[in-house]
Amino acid sequence: MAYPNNMFNPMQQTQNQIMLVPVNGEGGAQMYPVAAGSTVALIDFDACIFWLKTTAPNGLPQQMRKFEFKEIVQAAPADGSTVTREEFSSLQDKLNKVLEALGEAKKE
Repeated sequence: MAYPNNMFNPMQQTQNQIMLVPVNGEGGAQMYPVAAGSTVALIDFDACIFWLKTTAPNGLPQQMRKFEFKEIVQAAPADGSTVTREEFSSLQDKLNKVLEALGEAKKE
């Protein structure tokens, strides 16, 4: 007896999908259940931290990885078009001294 060609192959692996789930702290992340062979991104928006929690295809949990959100700030251009706060304050002090000297010279 011949079996018909079936499009469904039970041995085929499915693609991993990553879900984003809000949690309350690391305790909430540790308690969140993850299906076998899956990865879940667990996010604590209050602490700006997220965890990647993964389980092996046999259902055994893998080590949970912890990450921190940080703002990426672009560095100031190095072409001399900007000054530091110290340079600005120094120039401001010199200007104030010149203005004071000119003010006293006009009074005389």
